[in-house]
Amino acid sequence: MKALQKLLSGGINFVRLPGGKLPERHLDGAGVDCYVRAIIDPTQNEPKNRHMRKTVATLRRRDSDLIPDEYRDLYAKHMRGMVGDISWALGHNEVAYLGLGFNVEIPRSFAGYINLRGSIAIQSITAEQFPIDYGFDGEPFIMIRNHGYNPFHIHAGMRICQLVIMPVWSGRVIEAKRIKHNGRRSRTNGTAGK
Repeated sequence: MKALQKLLSGGINFVRLPGGKLPERHLDGAGVDCYVRAIIDPTQNEPKNRHMRKTVATLRRRDSDLIPDEYRDLYAKHMRGMVGDISWALGHNEVAYLGLGFNVEIPRSFAGYINLRGSIAIQSITAEQFPIDYGFDGEPFIMIRNHGYNPFHIHAGMRICQLVIMPVWSGRVIEAKRIKHNGRRSRTNGTAGK
């Protein structure tokens, strides 16, 4: 209970990564808005900064170094020019991994969840959800997929998602012979069958 009171009355530590932007609270909603830093490779970290995901496309400038050589053939078709920055065109059924440009210190007994903004989701974009656990020490990212037939354009600094931090169950699993049933049906997870 003390951890919840401290979280609700205080703040959470965030560190802005190079090229990133700190999350912002725009309304008294459920989370903080997060912004795109770059297209990233979620399986690797930057050699000079282990807290950052490896950048595939910075989306910041037009030059030959925008995409590292090992990714150039695979991703070059997605790059589109914009005024000042570059836009990444995500086609039908394509996936992009977006680095969010910060580190966050998740309190013990809490987890962070990254959810798409509603204005993004209505454009036929979906995101995979997974928790950011206590002790995580890296750059959060979001994996998005375009289910629409029109290209979805991603650019640096774009407000793409929200980070929601909430308490999580930290009890233990107890094996039982039976479960006491309360009359609810079991057709789908969480259904009351009505």
